[in-house]
Amino acid sequence: MNTREKILPRDVLRTRLAPARGSGRQIVLANGIFDLLHAGHVRYLQAAKREGDVLVVAVNSDASARQLKGPGRPVLDERGRAELVAALAAVDYVVIFDEWNVDATLEILRPHVHAKGTDYTPETVPERQTSARLGIRVAIVGDPKNHSTSSFFAGLRGHGAPLAVPRSAPLANGSAPPGRILIVRLSSMGDIIHALPVAAALRAAYPSAYISWLADERWRGLLEQVQGLDAVLFVPRGSWAGIRSAVARVRAERFDCVVDVQGLYKSAILARLSGAPIRVGFDRRFTREGGAALFYNVRVSPPHGHRIEKNLALAARLGAVCAPRGASAAQLFPLRVPAEAEAALRQELQSKNVQHYFVLTPGGGWRSKCWPAQRFGELHRRLAARTGWRGLISYGPGELPLAQAVRQAAGSPAPLLMDLDLPQLMAALRGAQLFVGGDTGPLHLAVALGTPVVGLYGPTDPVQTGPYSGEDVVVRNAQPHETTYQRSSQHAPSMLSITVDQVEEAALRRIGAASAPGRVEAAAR
Repeated sequence: MNTREKILPRDVLRTRLAPARGSGRQIVLANGIFDLLHAGHVRYLQAAKREGDVLVVAVNSDASARQLKGPGRPVLDERGRAELVAALAAVDYVVIFDEWNVDATLEILRPHVHAKGTDYTPETVPERQTSARLGIRVAIVGDPKNHSTSSFFAGLRGHGAPLAVPRSAPLANGSAPPGRILIVRLSSMGDIIHALPVAAALRAAYPSAYISWLADERWRGLLEQVQGLDAVLFVPRGSWAGIRSAVARVRAERFDCVVDVQGLYKSAILARLSGAPIRVGFDRRFTREGGAALFYNVRVSPPHGHRIEKNLALAARLGAVCAPRGASAAQLFPLRVPAEAEAALRQELQSKNVQHYFVLTPGGGWRSKCWPAQRFGELHRRLAARTGWRGLISYGPGELPLAQAVRQAAGSPAPLLMDLDLPQLMAALRGAQLFVGGDTGPLHLAVALGTPVVGLYGPTDPVQTGPYSGEDVVVRNAQPHETTYQRSSQHAPSMLSITVDQVEEAALRRIGAASAPGRVEAAAR
């Protein structure tokens, strides 16, 4: 096999490894950036090969390497780095990955052994929870790490070489880098998803730090699927005894830095009660409850723009290099979909003879930002006829009558109504060909999972909370004075002004089936 033939996509490699697995051969996964291959890399990979029979090396993509190492890196592009690694005799296969760590690669390839270098211990391997869950043995291999590409560049800088390789970013206030970090974002689904890039940025900046998240118990099913978190702590609702217990648990963790992404009195007080000496939050002009800023000792004035960019300003204040707007969903949103949820959904869809489907979400918390059920029904009728796909209606607690109204208006073939928990919803959204819905949690979850999205907006501003992807489409007719964020039991006039024709054309454009912009008054965001 020549060098280039060793480099394969993950899905292809999974199939290629099946005969080796079936014959009882041990598959080992090693990973790294490998920017300017040196002797330490070679010894690490040789030692990894001795742990089994087949060595697969996962190489960070250019975007992933840049997120981890900052501007100026990598020096060699991903293909060049992959070919150099593949040229080593110890290496059987190479795969390039976009995420900040190899949790997803472990899920897909299921090796017997995950080999990490000696700069880790079994307790600090970022993917240790995934390995434990999948029964993968973690092996620390290679010689002591007294050589690195960054050190090599630093030596060149000392001799006047103009290399833009950043040092590890210290805290902006001059303190030592945090070793134990707590992120506070209690709710809701969409807001938690908009805070996930903060976790990704902090993990990239401080790979050996202990990072936890504090949230309402309701969101356990979502946060337990976030890669890169060492723990998730929960606050029960409606119980003072439970809150006291949660505070005691947080204090026992002895965090040295807490980041409050929420900006409410409740979240700010919990941040203060954590006992962390460094408490980062928004300046009072940018918190929903201005007095919350009194509980922080590091206050941040974020830029105007999307909520994600506002949140990332908190991570930047701690020295993190944040992913740019055009970064992939996998880089920004470190979510995994449980294999058991995917398997259960696949079985359910197969029982109904469904292969391809789109998802419609008519709910949205406030009725004022919802689109009428009758129009969703008509949209379903048209999309099913144009694409040949089945429709799936997702709905939250108390929204079954709304979903049934959509189905009644949709005609035949009737859309599927499936009562899904959060992991199952994630599986359904990841497998969908298209998502259409208003400014609500499932829309932002679909964006985070890389699903094509059409968002319907009225009283809320898509500049702040629209789909965070340059490829997704927003349909909105609202005038500036109609951006009210007003909660109401009635449909907002700005939502009623959106026609089925507009949404149909936006949907077909998003999935590549429309040949012209037509009458859609929409902007890609």
